[in-house]
Amino acid sequence: MEPRYNSFENMDRFFDQMRQSMFGGDRGVGRGFDDSVRVERTDEAIVVVADMPGFEPDEIGVRLHDDRLHITADHDAGDEGSVRRRSLRETIALGEAVDPETVTAGYRNGVLEVRLPLEPDSHEGIDIEIGE
Repeated sequence: MEPRYNSFENMDRFFDQMRQSMFGGDRGVGRGFDDSVRVERTDEAIVVVADMPGFEPDEIGVRLHDDRLHITADHDAGDEGSVRRRSLRETIALGEAVDPETVTAGYRNGVLEVRLPLEPDSHEGIDIEIGE
């Protein structure tokens, strides 16, 4: 018998599509449209906190690529002939240069926290001389 998927997967897909159409896909620093993922900026870092109850740490992926933080998670639970699947996909446009060597992530009690330290002096910019 082929496993059946319940409506949670369809609801997740629906909300992802709605989020894409309403907000252009990427969540930016300081922007938020639900309480499950919060993005905060301090003087030293960007901190992303995601409420993700029910996931195990090995079911969660965190990737930094092209000034965006990508969070993915997949959880399958089932019994005889029935499978329930939960998925999460978030892309957060950082908008600032972070130091990829010092990024840290932790997951405890259903909450993922990713700390992305800013590149030193990246928010101050640089002066560029104009040649003749």
